[in-house]
Amino acid sequence: MKKLLALLLLVPSLVCAAPLLNNVSAIGAGQPVGYSGGRTWFQAALVGTNSPAAVLTVEGSDDLIHWSTITTIIMPVSIMRSVAYGHPTTAWIRGNLISVSGAGTTVTLTVGE
Repeated sequence: MKKLLALLLLVPSLVCAAPLLNNVSAIGAGQPVGYSGGRTWFQAALVGTNSPAAVLTVEGSDDLIHWSTITTIIMPVSIMRSVAYGHPTTAWIRGNLISVSGAGTTVTLTVGE
C-alpha cells in the first residue's frame, strides 16, 4: 500500500484514472469505457524481454459501433509513456493493441485526469 500511495503522489495524473487495457498481450480492442470528456492523459506501460515493443491506439465512439482513433502510442522499448490530449468529444473510449513483440510482453493503458 505504501508503494502505491507513493506512486500516486509522484504521478498526480493517475489519481483519477481508469484502465483501458490491463496487462494484455493479445492484439485487439479492450472493453469500452464511458467517457465524460474530462480526462486528458493517456498513459501506457510496456513490460517484456527480448526487444519488447508495442503500438496501441486510443479510440473513441458515440455509438459503440463506429470507432475512430484519438491518438496512437508507439512504444519501442520497455518504458512508461504519457500522452497529453485535450477533451475528445466522444461518449466512449477504449484501448486497442495493434501490434506487440518480445517475449512475455504485456501492455497496460490508463486514462487519467
